[in-house]
Amino acid sequence: MNNKDLAALFKISTLAMILCTALLALGNYGLAHSMPINSAAGFNIVNLVFFIGLNALLVPFLAFLFKTRARANKQRRMIKA
Repeated sequence: MNNKDLAALFKISTLAMILCTALLALGNYGLAHSMPINSAAGFNIVNLVFFIGLNALLVPFLAFLFKTRARANKQRRMIKA
């Protein structure tokens, strides 16, 4: 890949990281308010599964985006040198 391609990959990964982080934060915030895990009725396992499911989907994807961004930046610096 040339420098232009790596710059585009870096920008796209950065934008995707921002959107994924916002989705993760707002999703957890929304789940916490609409479906509390521990309510007056007791512990709710279904709501806990939703929390774990949301985080299990988005956290590894966020880590992948971070790794892709770092790799693109490293390759860009190597091409410039």
